[in-house]
Amino acid sequence: MQCSMKNIIVLIFLLVISVSNAQKKYRVGETIWVYEKPTGFITRSDNFEKVIQTGEDYIEKTENRLSNDDVVLTSIAKSDSSDINMALASYKSNINIKKLSLKGYAYKLGEYFKRNPSEEYNELNLSVEVVEQTIDNKLFYVIEREVTLVENNYRYMSAYYVTEIDNKEFSIVMVCDNENDRRKIEKSILNSKFRQYAPR
Repeated sequence: MQCSMKNIIVLIFLLVISVSNAQKKYRVGETIWVYEKPTGFITRSDNFEKVIQTGEDYIEKTENRLSNDDVVLTSIAKSDSSDINMALASYKSNINIKKLSLKGYAYKLGEYFKRNPSEEYNELNLSVEVVEQTIDNKLFYVIEREVTLVENNYRYMSAYYVTEIDNKEFSIVMVCDNENDRRKIEKSILNSKFRQYAPR
């Protein structure tokens, strides 16, 4: 009986460790975002220079101002993928939300995402939709975009989740080219939690 009790205690301990290792906590101001990446995905680091430059070029052409305090919280990707089937969470200054409101900013982003994703593709089908989504009692706007490159018979989808947390623009972007990975990443985002930061 004593041996089986020790085994039970060890199993409970291992279960607690595995759950706490799977969930990661990220701080945004006075809020903690609790996120668990989907099975089959790895955490990775990337500089995203090309994506950042594209965004900077757009902002320079518009009246919006660029914040220079972007903080990448985490980036996940499919183990066998480098630039698709991935997600990135970050936060930055809320200057555009202050200027346009959260809803106004989301719809402005939606208009931007309706533009041709690349000059090299002449024939493509593009759809963009802005929807509201509540995640753990926080209102997000989600800009969903689906692109089909007709010549290559290739389809991919992206979703840009954006909200305001503690006077910061908090966003999660995901890009996928198959429904299975899209569902896994989306579920992990929708199951994430927001907690008040409690200093020890």
